[in-house]
Amino acid sequence: MKTVEKSLLIIAFAVAFVGIIHLTPKIISIILGLSMAIYLFMGWLLLLPEKQKETSRILPFIVSYLIAQTFATIIFGINNWPLKDTFAYVTITMVIICLGVVIILRKKLINNYPINGYILRLIICFMFAGSPLWM
Repeated sequence: MKTVEKSLLIIAFAVAFVGIIHLTPKIISIILGLSMAIYLFMGWLLLLPEKQKETSRILPFIVSYLIAQTFATIIFGINNWPLKDTFAYVTITMVIICLGVVIILRKKLINNYPINGYILRLIICFMFAGSPLWM
């Protein structure tokens, strides 16, 4: 994984935390929207392993999609939009399913992907995806 992606992830989730405590929700929504767009359109490229072997790009795409969906869930919660609870439950379910599959197939995937980095990102997404439920 690239340094740019690690920095973007840390900054985006720090901004998300500031948004969760309701400080400047409009600016936070814009920043999270930009981060969401970056992860949707080029997140799979940022999450590819450094030493690229003949690997499939589906796992980095799924992880980047779930990160972007988590940002969307946080935006729903910050702005108190309708269906925020439903969207949070759907995101949590998808993250749990992906996390379970990655953990189950860990031994098979560890040679081609940085599995520990993906698991860490999915756990962080799980924690933040539930934030609209208690905001």
